[in-house]
Amino acid sequence: MKIKLVIIFYLIILLEASTISNTKCKCDQILSQSDCLNPQNNCLWDSDKCITNPNPTVVVTKNITYCSSFADSICQSIVGCAWVDKECQQFAGCTAYYYSKYTECQYVSQYCSTDGFHCIDIGNCVDYKTETACFKNQKNLQCYWNVDKCQDFTECNQLPLSFQSDSECRQYLSKCTVGGQGGCVESEENCENYKMMSQCRWNKLQTQQCIWVDNKCVSLLCSNAPITYTTHQQCQQFMNQCTTQQNGGCTNIKGCSDAKIEAACIKNSNNESCIWLDNNCYDQVCFKAPTTFTTNEQCQIIAKNCITTMNGCIEQVSCSSSNNETGCIDMTDGTKCFWNGTQCVQKICSNNTSATSQAECEIYSNECTFNVSSSIGCVDKICENITQQDQCTTDAFKNNCVWKSNCFTKQCVFASKTYKTHSECEMYMIGCVLDDSGFGCMNKMLTCQAYTSEKSCYQTQSGSYCVWKNSMCVDRQCNMADSSITTTEGCQQYKIDCILNNNQSGCMNLTSNCNDRLLQQNCQFGTSPICIWNINKCVQQSCETANIIGSPNYLTIFNQQSCNQYMNNCVLNNSSNGCITKPSSCNVLNINNCFVSTQNDCIWTGGQCKEKICSNLVGSSHQDCYNQYSQCTINSSLNGCINIQKCQQYTISEQCKLNQTGGQCIWTGLQCRESGCSDSTDTNNYDTYEKCQQLNSQCTVLSKVNQQGCVNKLSNCVEYKYDYQCHSTINQVQCIWLQDQCQELQQINCSDIRLTTTYNDTNCSSVLFRCKANNLTTGCINKICTDYLYTTKVDCEMISGCTLNKDQNRCIVKKDFCSEYTSDLSQCKYSKEGECVVKGTLCLQTHVECSSLPTPSVNSDCSDKRDFCIMVVSGTNKTCNVGLCSNYIGGTISFETCQEYDYSCTINRTGTACINMANTCSASTSDNCVYSKNDHYCIWTGTVCKPIAIATEKNCSLMTDPSSTLSYEICLQLSNNYCSVNRTMNACTNLQADCSLYINLNDCYQSSRGRCIQNQQLNTGATCINMSNSIQCNQIYLGESYTYTHDICQKLKNTCTNNSTIGCQDKTCLNVDTIKTSHADCYEWLATCTINSSFNACVEMKLTCQEQNAKSCLWSQEGECIVVDNKCIKIACHLLSNNLTTHNQCQNISNKCTVANKGGCITKLQNCNSYLTQIQCKYNYVNKRCWWNPSTLNCIDFNCQEIEKIGIIEPDCPLLKSCDQYTTTSQCLVDNNNKNCYWNTTTNKCQYISCNVASLSFNSHLQCQNFDINCTVSIKLDDQQQQIIQGCQDKSNNCTDYKFEQQCITTKDNKKCAWFESTCIEMNCNTAPKTIDYSTHQDCQNYLNNCTVSSDLLGCIAMPNKCTEISNEISCIRDASGNDCFWYNSKCEIKTCSAAPPDQNTAQLCSSWLPTCTAEDTNKCKRHTCEEYEFTTDSQCKTAMSTCTTDGIKCIKRGSCSTYISEIGCTKSIKDEQCYWIGTKCTLKECQIINKEIDCNSSYNNIKCIWDQGKCRNIGECQDYNGTTHLDCQKSNISCTIGENSKCMKIKSCNEFTTQLSCIQGLDGPCKWIDKLSQCYQFTSCKSIQFKTDQECKQISPLCTTDGQSCIPITLCTETNTNGGCVSGIDGDCIKTVPTLNSSQPPICKLFSSCTDAYYLTHQDCQIANKSCTTDGLNGCINLSECNQYVNQASCKIDSIGVQLKNDLIISTGICVWNESGQCQNQNCVDLLGSSHEQCTLQLSTCTYDGTTCIIKLSCNEYKLQNICSVAYGLEGKCNWNTTLGICQMFMCSSIINGSTLQLCQQSLPSCITDGSNCINKDMCSSYITKIACSIGGTDGICVWNGQSCSLMQSCTQADQDQEACLSAKDRCAFKYATGLSTSSCYAHTCESYQKTNGKCDSFYDWNLSSKRGCQLLDGKCIEIDLNTLDQSKCFTVSDYTYTWNASKNRCQSCNGQKDTTSNQTTNKTNSTSNTSTPTSTVDDFTQNLELIMMLLIMIQ
Repeated sequence: MKIKLVIIFYLIILLEASTISNTKCKCDQILSQSDCLNPQNNCLWDSDKCITNPNPTVVVTKNITYCSSFADSICQSIVGCAWVDKECQQFAGCTAYYYSKYTECQYVSQYCSTDGFHCIDIGNCVDYKTETACFKNQKNLQCYWNVDKCQDFTECNQLPLSFQSDSECRQYLSKCTVGGQGGCVESEENCENYKMMSQCRWNKLQTQQCIWVDNKCVSLLCSNAPITYTTHQQCQQFMNQCTTQQNGGCTNIKGCSDAKIEAACIKNSNNESCIWLDNNCYDQVCFKAPTTFTTNEQCQIIAKNCITTMNGCIEQVSCSSSNNETGCIDMTDGTKCFWNGTQCVQKICSNNTSATSQAECEIYSNECTFNVSSSIGCVDKICENITQQDQCTTDAFKNNCVWKSNCFTKQCVFASKTYKTHSECEMYMIGCVLDDSGFGCMNKMLTCQAYTSEKSCYQTQSGSYCVWKNSMCVDRQCNMADSSITTTEGCQQYKIDCILNNNQSGCMNLTSNCNDRLLQQNCQFGTSPICIWNINKCVQQSCETANIIGSPNYLTIFNQQSCNQYMNNCVLNNSSNGCITKPSSCNVLNINNCFVSTQNDCIWTGGQCKEKICSNLVGSSHQDCYNQYSQCTINSSLNGCINIQKCQQYTISEQCKLNQTGGQCIWTGLQCRESGCSDSTDTNNYDTYEKCQQLNSQCTVLSKVNQQGCVNKLSNCVEYKYDYQCHSTINQVQCIWLQDQCQELQQINCSDIRLTTTYNDTNCSSVLFRCKANNLTTGCINKICTDYLYTTKVDCEMISGCTLNKDQNRCIVKKDFCSEYTSDLSQCKYSKEGECVVKGTLCLQTHVECSSLPTPSVNSDCSDKRDFCIMVVSGTNKTCNVGLCSNYIGGTISFETCQEYDYSCTINRTGTACINMANTCSASTSDNCVYSKNDHYCIWTGTVCKPIAIATEKNCSLMTDPSSTLSYEICLQLSNNYCSVNRTMNACTNLQADCSLYINLNDCYQSSRGRCIQNQQLNTGATCINMSNSIQCNQIYLGESYTYTHDICQKLKNTCTNNSTIGCQDKTCLNVDTIKTSHADCYEWLATCTINSSFNACVEMKLTCQEQNAKSCLWSQEGECIVVDNKCIKIACHLLSNNLTTHNQCQNISNKCTVANKGGCITKLQNCNSYLTQIQCKYNYVNKRCWWNPSTLNCIDFNCQEIEKIGIIEPDCPLLKSCDQYTTTSQCLVDNNNKNCYWNTTTNKCQYISCNVASLSFNSHLQCQNFDINCTVSIKLDDQQQQIIQGCQDKSNNCTDYKFEQQCITTKDNKKCAWFESTCIEMNCNTAPKTIDYSTHQDCQNYLNNCTVSSDLLGCIAMPNKCTEISNEISCIRDASGNDCFWYNSKCEIKTCSAAPPDQNTAQLCSSWLPTCTAEDTNKCKRHTCEEYEFTTDSQCKTAMSTCTTDGIKCIKRGSCSTYISEIGCTKSIKDEQCYWIGTKCTLKECQIINKEIDCNSSYNNIKCIWDQGKCRNIGECQDYNGTTHLDCQKSNISCTIGENSKCMKIKSCNEFTTQLSCIQGLDGPCKWIDKLSQCYQFTSCKSIQFKTDQECKQISPLCTTDGQSCIPITLCTETNTNGGCVSGIDGDCIKTVPTLNSSQPPICKLFSSCTDAYYLTHQDCQIANKSCTTDGLNGCINLSECNQYVNQASCKIDSIGVQLKNDLIISTGICVWNESGQCQNQNCVDLLGSSHEQCTLQLSTCTYDGTTCIIKLSCNEYKLQNICSVAYGLEGKCNWNTTLGICQMFMCSSIINGSTLQLCQQSLPSCITDGSNCINKDMCSSYITKIACSIGGTDGICVWNGQSCSLMQSCTQADQDQEACLSAKDRCAFKYATGLSTSSCYAHTCESYQKTNGKCDSFYDWNLSSKRGCQLLDGKCIEIDLNTLDQSKCFTVSDYTYTWNASKNRCQSCNGQKDTTSNQTTNKTNSTSNTSTPTSTVDDFTQNLELIMMLLIMIQ
């Protein structure tokens, strides 16, 4: 009996645990901060309790327009957009913007300039009316103000005197060159006529280039070179088409054989190398060697890869290249070759086909074994090739073997099926775990989530333990530990990062806040942070804890050194018995600890500790002061120090040494001035570029033979003639010396690159990252998507047309639809329609619409297609629908994982779960106040959620961090780019456009332009200035108390380090910050340094290896050096000793080397799969790790996901996380989704990569390209039109988008751009200059690979389509179709096999003639045929010859699809059309014939296909995409915009759009939605819309008005037209007027000051003048007033107030009426015209209708006539005439004649219902006598009919017989229909019935609405939940705000205490006024509980 009572007791508790009280938690009942701050509460968290918050939040919505999505960097360049108020708005027109500066107007739109008053359109020079406007024209060229008008430059002498170069002058007028004193003069006809070096560039027509030689100007011809030039290099410096000749001087380069002296035997005219042999010059190619060369040694004189043919040489491409035994030697890449008797083959096991025994194979190679199956030859000695059981132990590659009837490589799956435990499997082989079946073993998985069975859910490959929970295998979490664990040691055994729970039971996470740990037993664990138990609380380690005995690292000896070692921000305290945090000022320190403060070093002087600043130092010379502090010089009195200043500010010579930027100063004898390039001397002091840079950053070295002296940098790279000058231009454009000329680095093509080393991918990309080697390794070409081994989507998608593959290890071509990846699931990750995911054998869209999924039968039919989808059952209908964000179950919880789950989800504020995302921060709750859809990052203030910063609200200062770990990048990222960080890094601050705008010096850290510093060291009087490259290291000022460190100085300028703690100084090889022990250390410090021979210090590198001796053979500037034959030479792997036998030995000598197969070293190979042995399989050429696959015995790229698939344990595969969770650079590679990570050296944090996170120190396109291939340099103009070059931005889509020459390199899709006439254009053949620089085919090929030289040999033209169309021999190389050409019989012919010369008569020679040729038996060349290859797959045949496919047996010629006879060859036709195999034939692939879903992707003509309802069909265009905004649809397809029901639709013309959502962009351009008209218009400015009036135009924008014909932008009132536009201007309201009354002069528009300024005598004219005016009828216009104030009838029209409303009813019309008394009064009822009550009352709410006219509304009983009563309304409503009493009364229900239906009653009077016959008043249920009235409901609630009477429904069971009543209460009751066995019934809902009735699983009320039943969807079923078991994230919300989280008890508890069990008693109370809150009995609930208890008692009898 006792047991039964206990069961009953617990059953009651269990049943009641799911009940939710209807009384929501009050603020003072809430126990947790997160619950308190939920916006449902209106509460505020105060210290440790929850109180009421009286301030509600307001939600603000914002309309999306065409311009909304454009950022500051591009908004101004978009037609139709303007950057105003820090957001991109739709453009009105330039004149509408009131800015007076050019830069301000350009910042609004690049199409605007200024006239000095406001913005204007940029036009032609002649259109400008003011001198200020006369600046630049539409071509971006300057204009010329000629006295009183603006014009283009027409004469040279009009050009500015500031022009200092020939190129500047010619940019404007091609006939001009630079003048003697600056400015421009007319050019000379011939070069020889110039008298100045600066003019010696071109002749007048620019047909001949000039050069200055021997103090005169001559034409640039080889023959004009000095006769003293005797070397090829000297002639090349003169002109790159020249070489030297006999007897000196230069001549044009021709063929190699034309060179008669060795000095000229360097290159031929095609820039190919020559070699001098036996007093003759030969082409340096193998096959052109003399026939006398019969040995390999002779051939290798020409090139290392040449071998002998016994009568000459040939290039060794492979072992088979040799046709004789002598030439059969090992290849230069380490590949071993051997002569098998008839041919030279690679030395691998399978190539030995003659061995007859095991012994012969072992002698051949220890990696081979005898081929037993063939009884001859050798095979690789792998487990599978071992035939003897006793030898089946290990193979040649050290793999364990196992015998299973045959020998196999030992794997987990081979373990005995008798194994039933994990330990047995681990003993069998490390890396094994129990199989899913529970018998035998399987490979351990990378993650717990990969296990699908509880039996195998044990441990991952990395050693992390797993646990089975909720039918899933998940990572062990601390809170899952058993409550019996009572020590931290026990917790750490369970999981290493757990500590004991604060209640001493179970475990909790290792918290990052020491204060969260309440016990000594869980305090001192972990290292980030270090926590210390101090007395009775856990505190974070600080300087002040250094003396706590027993704490980690506590000190016993206290001095400055020990305090600094304890923590780097600590100093000794004043008592010398402990440590303190560095103070902010030195003056609080004493003599014992006067070392450093947080801001500066300190110095003890004058009996006190002071800041180490110039004014506190003493000296008597510049050097005294400079030596103490590199920011100081001597004062003018020679008795103290001052800050270094500008040269002009120095007054004595001793000061005149250095300026603020580090430049030299020069004392003239009277004053000090800045140094210039001309101050250099012709000495060795100025003979290099670097030395000239030290003089002035605008200098380069002089162009002459001995290179002594400096000159100003030139404007263009091409103007430099020597490599020693070729560094950068005056505008900092980076240059490169290539093909013997100086070129802009970013403008060269990959094919332009000419290397002196091997053409391989590494060497090509080292010049330009976007380049790789071509297939023949004879040149460089552009990379394609798959060449980029990126691991992040961001990286891949910066390359046009690319995205990341599924394995996240390389880029691939981005497909339109996920389904297109189904044929290769390794690519299933991203498509143009969105993210993709592998589901079974299909590739599906990650965020596919749940409702679009097929009809499910079970829940998994939905969730298998998408995790977020669930099955919803409604009656018999089953559909897939969206789930809840809170349903997410996964490993790491992050914002990214929540977004991947669904875009509507974000992470909650505690970081423990996903939660629904709000639209704006202000709409967010305390729980989801992390990120919102519109405002992005949010911050919780304690009471409300606010955006960190948006355009209209900036709360930067709210973002604080007491630990001072904020950074500029973090603040910028969190604030939509509106915030910077302060100097102390503890708070964000509003980002200013320029450093000078910062008032508070603590905010002086970074502006939009870059880093900020002070203009002086002293804070007093200091201002914040921009940090620029021109500022020298010792001029970096950060404040008088600032502590300088190496990191700080280096980040500000990478050539700087700290000068102690007092400032910054230049880096040298001697002032390194730490001891360096390697070359890499020194080189990283400074690129001119290497390690010394003792490996303990850095020294300056020599230029070459040969300059050094064997004893001191260090790195040189040409690379690594080694000692060979007692000489110091540049390293090469093959030169290393053959005694080296391991990879590490070779790599330790050079990182470029790995071990050769048989000893010695080779250069690392490009790809891992090129390695043939395990000993080499370590790293590829770019040091990406390789991995040896023991199963397939081949070398592959190291990829953890691929290794996991193979099923082999790899200890180095770590547990991956999101990028921001990595803490070291070694971890910061890839995240848990294989997205690429980037280590930000500024923040020292790991983050995801994008262009905008590149260092702001980057100032060139090359730097940005090296950072990421899709970036270019970011450039803006400041107010002074100076370029701000800082950081990186995304490359543009079009060349014309670039406005600066430094960016004009390539577009996003790698189209080359050219800077031409101050505009960036797409490069084409015609843009090549018509000069001798482009006089050969190769010159033009170098320019663009589709160009050849023009017929006049000057400039380039497009390559002709056919060889026969080429007219000159020099261009007869190749046609545009790719055919090789040759010159024969004075014409150009196509190169074919049959046209080969007779001496080309072997297969090898024919192949040299054309690769597609071989030799016939008749010794003639013929074309290869497909049938010669016996391959069985399409890919093999295609590799052999691109025109071949297979018939399943051999290769055949590719033809039409219908010609293929085997399915394996049915792939593509000769026209590259897709083929498809149907039944027994091959045909063109079309969507409608495809019969497999996996093939349903695209048709032969690239029409996209989609699988729909079991069939393949042509995909619709836009309607097959989902989205919620225009941008969503644009991402899927640029021809789409948003339509209805979250579906995309095809873009139409703007006027065809019917909703504001889709009115963004049309076929005709940008669109604009006009709210008042509910119409969409094409819009780029006000002028786009043809409205006639100002009122209509103002509907578009307040910035629009009219010119009488169409809308125009507003401007100044005085400039506004009088055709309707004179209403408002940019300067205020306008007024139209004439000079005097009745004036005949035309009207003018002016700024409004008073109506009396307008002289008109009619009301209408005055209204046209200004809407606030009327006339006085006598003198002109006056201001509008009240009606009774007007004294003249001409004025009596309208009042000044207008229409007045009250409760949306008109109470005054605003119209004035002149009455019969001659007075003006307000319009009243009798003045109105109306023919009904509605017409009268709509004009004036106090009026009604009497049958004739409008009258004042009275009470009904005041109307005495029936005809008035029947049409008029009274004050109480509609009236009705009582014929019996003869009076007028209020109309009532009983007045309605026909009341048989509810509709008829409520049409006449909405408050009436029907009883079936008559209309009656709605009343209490008990008053109704008919069922019809009863079913409608009463004023007291739902009514129920019992067959005879009507009563109030007080429980569900009361409606057993009344289905209508039960269904009216479907929120609480469910109805069961009668059957043959039972009667109908109405019962209280269960969770299951509630879901079935209402279509959702949700909590529901009991009958009296006093409590709710808690329900939750689990595995597709709606079940009751125990609210006490809810976790913290769900406790408050799931309980409908009636439970709160109790942190002390770690549980969810009711706000109202224990459930009152008496609440289930019957309380028959009636509420007569409400139908929604009737407290009634809960008999039904109690009955159900009782039934359950009784059933259980019966069962246990």
